[in-house]
Amino acid sequence: MPDVVVLDYGAGNVRSVVRAFERAGAKATVSADPDRVARAERLVFPGQGALPDCMQRLGAQGLDDAVRAHIASGRPYLGICLGLQALFERGSEHGGSEGLGVLRGEVVRFPEDLAGADGRRLKVPHMGWNEIQRHGDNPLLAGIPAGATFYFCHSYYAAPATPEVVAATCHYGIDYCWGGYRMKQQAYRMFGPGDQRAAFFWTAGQQDSVADIGNFSDGIAAPKFTNMTSTGGTGAQLSMVDTDFPIFRLAEAYLIYAEAAVRTGNDLGTALNYVNLVRERAFGGTSGDITAAQLTLPFILNERSRELLFEARRRTDLIRFGEFTGGTYLWAWKGGVAGGQSIADKYDLYPLPSDEIIANPNLTQNPGY
Repeated sequence: MPDVVVLDYGAGNVRSVVRAFERAGAKATVSADPDRVARAERLVFPGQGALPDCMQRLGAQGLDDAVRAHIASGRPYLGICLGLQALFERGSEHGGSEGLGVLRGEVVRFPEDLAGADGRRLKVPHMGWNEIQRHGDNPLLAGIPAGATFYFCHSYYAAPATPEVVAATCHYGIDYCWGGYRMKQQAYRMFGPGDQRAAFFWTAGQQDSVADIGNFSDGIAAPKFTNMTSTGGTGAQLSMVDTDFPIFRLAEAYLIYAEAAVRTGNDLGTALNYVNLVRERAFGGTSGDITAAQLTLPFILNERSRELLFEARRRTDLIRFGEFTGGTYLWAWKGGVAGGQSIADKYDLYPLPSDEIIANPNLTQNPGY
C-alpha cells in the first residue's frame, strides 16, 4: 500500500485530502515534522489562502527546506492549489512573496480587462468547468482522455519560464504565457551597462556560459512573447501566441543605411545619426552614443545582434560579414563542441531538399552536400 505524507503547515484542508487518499487505497499520514517530510516516500502539499502567509508558516517551521529536499530527491510530489503555487520563484498575491524557487517563473493575477476571443469580458476569478489541452505524456494525467474538463476556481495562474514543465493548459482569455530561450554567452555579452534592451533578461540562477546544452541554468534566459496586446488585453488567437512579428522596422532601416554608408564611404554623418537614434532609444538618452571613429562594420554587426535579437537575422548577418563559417569567429557549440570550432564554408548555404532535386532534374545540389 503506497505511503503518502500530507504536509501540515497549519493551514489547508488537510483532512479532506487524507480522506481522498484513503478512499483511493493509500495510507495517508499528516505530518509537520521537517525530517519526516523530507524523507517521505510520497509527499502531498495541500494549501489554501495566500502565498505570503503560506511561505511565512513554512519558513517558521523549517518546512520550506524540507519540501525542497524531498523534491530534490526525485520522489513523487503533488502540490494542490498553494502547493503548486509555492513551487515557483515568486507570486504576486497580496503584495507579492518569494516562493520555494523549485520551478522557474511566477504566479500572477489575471488582468482586470480579461476578454475572450469574441471580445466578451471574462469574469475573475475563473470559476467553472473548462477543457484542458495536454502537453506531452505526463503520468499524472494517465487514463484521462484528451479534451477532458476540470473544475477551476482561481484568480491567479502560473507563468512558468520553461515550457517543458507544463503538463496541461486551458483557455481562459490567456493561453500559456511565455516560454523562454537561452542565449549563448556571446550574445549576452554584447549588451553593456545602461543598455535597456537587456533589462528583461533573466539572470537569477543562471550562468552566462552554456557548458551543458541540456541544463536550462546554463545561458542567460530571455523571454519570447506573451499573448497580450499592448493595452494588456488578450490576443485574438487563443491556441498560440499571435504577437505581431516585425518583418521590417525603422531601427533595422537605420542600421541597413549605416552598413551601406560604411561599405561605400558615402553619407557617414547621416549614418552616424541614425545609429545614435537607435542607441538613444536603447539607453534612454545620449549616454550610449558613439563617435564617427567607432562607426565600423564590426560595430554595426554587433549592434544588429543587439537590436535585432528576436528577429532571426543573426545567421544571414554573419554570412554577409564573412564570419559564419571558418574559424575567425567562434561561439559556444559552433561545430558541435562547447568552445566552438571552425566549420566548412559549405554551411553558408543550406542543402537543397532531396525530394526537390528528384522532382526537378534541372536542379543541382549545392557544393559540399
